[in-house]
Amino acid sequence: MAIDYSGFAFPKPGSKPAEPKKRAAKKPKPTREVRDKRTGETRLVLSAADWADLRRKYWRDHQKIFCVGCGKEIKDWNDFTFDHKEPRGMGAARRDDSMKNLRPMHSKCNTEKGSKRI
Repeated sequence: MAIDYSGFAFPKPGSKPAEPKKRAAKKPKPTREVRDKRTGETRLVLSAADWADLRRKYWRDHQKIFCVGCGKEIKDWNDFTFDHKEPRGMGAARRDDSMKNLRPMHSKCNTEKGSKRI
């Protein structure tokens, strides 16, 4: 009794099976200056790496750092973050990461504050 293999699609001997296509990893966005379409002002938008560098440099350069929200000293590196004076806006429409728009805050205080202005 012979088996009919004509209904099956087998690869030819010696050929490699087709591999699924892999998506290319997303490239991190670089730090850039953005011109606001409405006002014409230039804003600074930091990349994730530059954001971390800015945090490290601020922590290293200041002896004592006080939270703007509660007024207490920030003693732990893991509890230290920056708050935007002018909120980033929906979809980061008004995002400005320059030092004139940033101030130190506890992570908890910043989370409680949300996107409100104080």
